[in-house]
Amino acid sequence: MRDDEWNYVVTVHQEDDAPELYDLDDDPEERTNVHDQYPEVVAKQRCRLEAVLGQPLPAQLNEVCDPAPSSMAVMLQKRLGR
Repeated sequence: MRDDEWNYVVTVHQEDDAPELYDLDDDPEERTNVHDQYPEVVAKQRCRLEAVLGQPLPAQLNEVCDPAPSSMAVMLQKRLGR
């Protein structure tokens, strides 16, 4: 979850043992994880991420697969007469 000031990096589908937080003003290259120094920022960013996902972390994400052939596959099948 990224905004102008912070980048919060966490695994969403399972408990993350090593979440990360970067202060983009002081560390634009994101080299120093400041997760433990800013628990209030972590809580805010986690809340924002959970709102986007519509569920608490770790989230249960349903993979959506489209069984329809791609447009490229359809074109190739037509050209090959299949």
